[in-house]
Amino acid sequence: MRIVLVVGSVLAAVLACGLPGTGISSLMEAPRASTATVQIDTSITTPPLNAIIPPGLATGASSSVTTEVEFPYINPSLGAMPAHSKYILETYALGGSLHQPQVLVFEAEGYGQYSELTRGVITALRSPEVIASRPLPNALYAGPFAGQIEDLKFRNGTGLRYLTQAGQAPEPIHNEGLFYFFQGVTTDGAYYIAAVLPTSAEFLVKNADPTSPLPDGGIAFDYERFETLPEYFEAISTKLNVTGADGFAPSLAILDAFVESFLIQP
Repeated sequence: MRIVLVVGSVLAAVLACGLPGTGISSLMEAPRASTATVQIDTSITTPPLNAIIPPGLATGASSSVTTEVEFPYINPSLGAMPAHSKYILETYALGGSLHQPQVLVFEAEGYGQYSELTRGVITALRSPEVIASRPLPNALYAGPFAGQIEDLKFRNGTGLRYLTQAGQAPEPIHNEGLFYFFQGVTTDGAYYIAAVLPTSAEFLVKNADPTSPLPDGGIAFDYERFETLPEYFEAISTKLNVTGADGFAPSLAILDAFVESFLIQP
């Protein structure tokens, strides 16, 4: 949310009389109004999520309660997911992503009962040893790679955040597909939280189109030799890991600050 404070100036018109040789009265120029722009944080206050959206990340969030099947465990054959809250960030800082910027909040018990995969997620996130382990626990979705893996605490819980890309077809890691993924549980174990937040890096190609130009410092994807995929994903992960927080847009520092502001309560 952006608030503009306008400091008004008094508009005074002073009539000058008896100007020699003109016979015309003149008007003094009114001083221009000055403006000062103040950026303030935008809050999400619809239960169960309370959060602060940092300036520039989004203008707000819409919320709903839904039973839609959510990323990453999309398997329609299992039916609707347990009712959960979804918060979609509006006017997000990065456009053109394949992913909608959003936060999901489930009751952990219901989420864990949905499938064996979701049960494994809850079990992993409730274990401090697993949270502190590297590489990423097998129970958590990683796509073809996972980079910038960090454990992260929010106001009443903890979890893991990392960068990844969804998809099963062989393709390069690209800025339309890259996203910051956070999964966590509240300290009391009652709630599961996931955040899907698109981000981008200058050295990645724009999209999966083979004609997309490779930026300076980029890592080429070999469309003819898919057997080199493991080496390619390892090289991408390494480069992402040595890139500073501000080497991404939005910055990982801003995304971390957003997640760290989460407070989950009924």
